[in-house]
Amino acid sequence: MMRTIKNYEQAEYWYKRAFQQGNLQAGHELVSTLIRELKNIEANQYLESLFCMGDNEAAVRLAEYYQKVSKYETAEIWLRKALKRGYRKAGYELALMYENKNEMTNAIEIYEYLYQIGEAVAAVNIGNIYRTGKVKNMLKHAEVWYEKALAIGGKELALSIAENLKKELKGAYGGVRREKIEIIEYWYERAHKYGEEKALEKIGDMYAELSMMMLAIDRYTKAAEYDESVIIKLTEMCIKNRYSMDNVIDDYMRRGKEQYIQKILMYLIDKCKNYKEYLGYQKKKLQSKYYLN
Repeated sequence: MMRTIKNYEQAEYWYKRAFQQGNLQAGHELVSTLIRELKNIEANQYLESLFCMGDNEAAVRLAEYYQKVSKYETAEIWLRKALKRGYRKAGYELALMYENKNEMTNAIEIYEYLYQIGEAVAAVNIGNIYRTGKVKNMLKHAEVWYEKALAIGGKELALSIAENLKKELKGAYGGVRREKIEIIEYWYERAHKYGEEKALEKIGDMYAELSMMMLAIDRYTKAAEYDESVIIKLTEMCIKNRYSMDNVIDDYMRRGKEQYIQKILMYLIDKCKNYKEYLGYQKKKLQSKYYLN
């Protein structure tokens, strides 16, 4: 313990020297050290000095501290100071604080300001507030704000949102809320609408990872309309999960998608020694010009 205290003291000494020479990063390291030593008052004094030196992140750290001790008005003052300087992160933190306090009118006001200065994510956040019912009778406005966000961020924004939400999907499907999956699919579809070629395929990937085979097959089939090579991924998925392809091929026959059937059969001939047995041809034969004896 004594050695740890001594190390903190040494760290303090050197960080203070560097900060006195104008090293702002050293100032932040000093603040972190002081917080670990439970010297919060001194830490806040250095954060105020950092802010006076033009470091806007210091205001965010001050606001974080004041929120922890439930001094929300003081936190608001510091975040607004940084936002007035143009520090957009402070705006997001301020709006989030309002959301956490269920002050949705104030949160939306800040998000609207951020949107007006070009922040697409702020428009998404407004849409999320409306979509989740945090403001009553405003569900229809969610789509309006999502489209405003996409007008700025395009496919990159939609894809980024979908990918970030997808990272939260862990474990089996039973532990995943259906609503979460639907909103991820929504953003992938928007990415596709705005020109992301792989977006529909990524929806299929998501369902495949969740072992939701029928939905994965359906989404891969939709993706194949833009890239027929996706059919190979569909086939590999079925083989991996020991899923019979009879129904898939029958469905493609009904739709007249013989080019898909050909890709499946040629892949199986190449990869599976006993492909006829795998497909279950013993009981019925496919009535297709691509059926191979």
